[in-house]
Amino acid sequence: MPKLYKKNSFKDNCGFGLIANLEGKPSRQIVINSIEALKSMTHRGGIGSDGKTGDGCGLMLNINKDFFIKTIKNEQNINLSNRFAIGQLFYFKEFTSVKSKIKKILNEEGLKLVTKRDVPIKKDILGHIALDCIPNIYQIFIESNNNNLIRLFPNPTDGLVSLSSEDNYKIDVFDNIGKLVLTTIGNSFNIQSLEKGSYFIKLASDNNTISTYKILRK
Repeated sequence: MPKLYKKNSFKDNCGFGLIANLEGKPSRQIVINSIEALKSMTHRGGIGSDGKTGDGCGLMLNINKDFFIKTIKNEQNINLSNRFAIGQLFYFKEFTSVKSKIKKILNEEGLKLVTKRDVPIKKDILGHIALDCIPNIYQIFIESNNNNLIRLFPNPTDGLVSLSSEDNYKIDVFDNIGKLVLTTIGNSFNIQSLEKGSYFIKLASDNNTISTYKILRK
């Protein structure tokens, strides 16, 4: 990917490791190797007086869509579409206390809350310091409100992007830190003047239907 490092979006890490299959083939061995790599980073993290509570570490993996589609079907008898997103929430109150706010925000972005899931956790491995402040952990499953999604092409692009619609839209382009870098009205836009990298596109129609997309400037 072009320009993985950008000074204006740099975030520091105490330690970082990357484990991957160069041919893009998923396997359990990658997870096992990643856990071993994480164990090797123990000296970079803080450990509490109980000998178990740390200052935060873990693995970041691709979303396994098939796993979550099957899990939500088995646990809640809900059929997820093939196009969904997952939000991970750490919250000290019950989900019901914030549900209406989340639904409102999602609706403003042209999205809808399908369901939420209580993430299974294994409390018996935690130290008492962590147990004293453990939050509720939820996963929220999100889909688009718009069943007639517009296609943006080409993607990746050298600059000019067209919409698969003859209607005009208000088009806002945001960089990967959420800064608005371009706004226009029409059914096409040009990001040739922008740096190479990923951008988020928000389309708003006359009836306030909003859709969000991601596009790569190559």
